Amino acid sequence: MQSRAPSITLIVAATLSNGIGMTGKLPWRLSKEMAYFANITSAVPTQASDEDRVWNTVIMGRKTWESIPPKFRPLKNRINVVVSRSYSSLQTASSKHTI
Repeated sequence: MQSRAPSITLIVAATLSNGIGMTGKLPWRLSKEMAYFANITSAVPTQASDEDRVWNTVIMGRKTWESIPPKFRPLKNRINVVVSRSYSSLQTASSKHTI
């Protein structure tokens, strides 16, 4: 059986001057774009058994994580990876692993 190389899809939201945030939030609110992000990052191409299930991963910085309202954290149906220089600020009930 030939295995397929994993694919990577990157989604970046930036202003024309490469701004990615403003006062702790996205510089805009576009509901269709948010729905697209949720669909792309949570959909998987095949539904295997629970043992072989494929999961998508979202990687974000600490400030992005903190900008997500707590009731929506972690983003459901995805593995959430938060990159930070500081460990203590990320400890939550949903923390599983640290490096």
